Amino acid sequence: MLPLHLTRNIWGQFQTKSKRIFLKTFMPILRKLKTQKMKLKNLFRQIIPLAAKRAAGCTEGVITQVIISDPAFPFGYDETQFDLCLDSPVLKDNLNSICEKVDDAGFQKIILKKLSLVYPSEVPEQVVQVLGSVSRVATLEDISKWRISKVDTLSALLRTEDGSWEKAKGKEIIEKYLKTSEKTLGPFELTIIGSNLCLLDTSTLKTITPISIQNTQPLNVASCSLEQKKVLYNISSTAFLIYRASFVDYYNLMKSYLGGAPLHDVVILSVQNINMDVDVFRSLQLDVIKIGIKQDCLQPCTMVGSTSSWIGTSPFFVTSEAQTQAE
Repeated sequence: MLPLHLTRNIWGQFQTKSKRIFLKTFMPILRKLKTQKMKLKNLFRQIIPLAAKRAAGCTEGVITQVIISDPAFPFGYDETQFDLCLDSPVLKDNLNSICEKVDDAGFQKIILKKLSLVYPSEVPEQVVQVLGSVSRVATLEDISKWRISKVDTLSALLRTEDGSWEKAKGKEIIEKYLKTSEKTLGPFELTIIGSNLCLLDTSTLKTITPISIQNTQPLNVASCSLEQKKVLYNISSTAFLIYRASFVDYYNLMKSYLGGAPLHDVVILSVQNINMDVDVFRSLQLDVIKIGIKQDCLQPCTMVGSTSSWIGTSPFFVTSEAQTQAE
C-alpha cells in the first residue's frame, strides 16, 4: 500500500487533522490485514513530527479509555506527551488495547517502564501474555521479572508476527519457562518454540527425548550451529530408527536434521537410490562432503555460482532442479 511507503517530508504536507481522519480508517484496515509490525513502526515514525514538543506536563490531553479506543491512537502524541499523559492505572486497565495499537519502539519502552512501576517485583502471567510486540523492546532485567510458567504464555511471547527475538532474550524466556515446575521440551513446547530452538545451549537441547521428536512436526534447525545440529541429529536418528527398514521413509523423517549427520550415515543414504532435495544437500556439513569425495564414498560435486554451495552429481543425489542448476 502506497501510504506505508510515504516519507516524513510527504506526510509533512498534510495537516494534523487530515492525517488523523485518514488514520481512523486506514489503521483498522492494516490491522485486519495483519500488516507486518515493522511496516507499522515505520509508518508511525514517518507520520509523526520529528521534533518533540517540550512541556512541563501533559498538554495533548490525558489518555483515557475513550482516547485509546480511537482507531488513530496514539497519533497526536510524541514520546514525551505519551509518557506524561498516560497514567499507570489507565495503562493497567487498558493494557491489551494499548499494546495492540502502539507500534513505535520508543512508546513501547514507556509502556514497559510504567509496568515496572505497577508490578515492581513480578509481572503476572496474564499481563505478560498480552504484551505482543511490546515484549520485543524489553531488557533482560524486564524479562527477569516476568512470570512465565504456562505454555500459553510461552506461545504468546514467541509469536512470529510480533517480531524476532535477540538471542539472549529469547533464550532467557524459554529457559525461564523450563525452570518453572521442571517443565520439559515436549511436543507442544517444540512446536511453539520452532526455529527459536537454536537459541538454546546444547546442554538444554540434549534434554529433548526421542519421543518428543517423534510427536513433533519437523523442526526448522537452519539457524542452528553445527554442534546444535549434531545434538538434534543424534536424538532424531534414535527417534526414527524403527523406520530404517524403508530408507525413503527414514530419509523423509530425518531430512530436517541431516545437517548434523556424520559421514558414515550420509554414505549409507548415498547408496539407497534416494533423491535428495537441493536444500537438504546444501545443509550437509561441507567437511562431510569433502571427506566423502576424498575417500571416494561420494561422487565429485560441482560448485554452484558464487554461493560456494555443493551440488552433487552422485546417484544418491539429485532432483532435476539440482541438475539444471549444476549445468
